[in-house]
Amino acid sequence: GLDNVDMGAARHRRMMVRNTPNYCIEEVAVHTMAMLLHLHRQLGVIHQRIRDGHWSGTTLEPVQRLSTLTLGIMGFGRIGRKLGDLMTPMVHRVIYHDPVPGAAVAWADAVDLDHLLAASDLVALHLPLTGESRHIINRSTLAQMKKTLRYKASIISTASFL
Repeated sequence: GLDNVDMGAARHRRMMVRNTPNYCIEEVAVHTMAMLLHLHRQLGVIHQRIRDGHWSGTTLEPVQRLSTLTLGIMGFGRIGRKLGDLMTPMVHRVIYHDPVPGAAVAWADAVDLDHLLAASDLVALHLPLTGESRHIINRSTLAQMKKTLRYKASIISTASFL
């Protein structure tokens, strides 16, 4: 998108800026999936413990089977849909919330934002940066999340909303 481009400065410099909406859809979705799995499996903590000389591969929190978890996707455009499509075989359920509803899919359920926050074990953000989406994750929305999600901080964002 163009939400992080200073269009006024580009015009001033007579630079042409264009949106390429189909660029890197799979790449961003796969990267998000990798980050979700990294956090879910607590690989950073385990890696740091090993680097510090603690050879136990134990995690800070119990790791639940991915196949029992619900993935919540905030923003169900091209990238959010691709992420859901890739994750569907791995998780129990995919739910999504999008302020601009698109065509429904058989493998995911549309829900309101409050339900998504309360029901998800993993959350991925794929919203354009707008006045409504800026700071969408905040003290109030964090408080609505499952306790396990709040404490594990398994929130992935491909944009700098926070």
